[in-house]
Amino acid sequence: MKSNPPAIEFVLAKNLYALMSRHPELWSQSALAQRSGVNQRTIGRILSADTSAQLHTLQAIARAIGTTPAVLITPGAAGRPRVGRVQSRER
Repeated sequence: MKSNPPAIEFVLAKNLYALMSRHPELWSQSALAQRSGVNQRTIGRILSADTSAQLHTLQAIARAIGTTPAVLITPGAAGRPRVGRVQSRER
């Protein structure tokens, strides 16, 4: 019996979290927002799996991280996170 694939929102959230954990300069939502041009609130909603990102948003985030949109939405493509949780604000 096949199991259902995870919802794309959860795949995106998990992969984005994993990729952010590998880039200290992008570890916070605000840093990724600044580099990608995507609103910080949108990044927070993506990380919470509260929204489906539009293609241009995926492209901007992928470009900022140095990957492709396909890696962001492919289950397991980004691997596992390396450190604690993503910070919502700079301190």
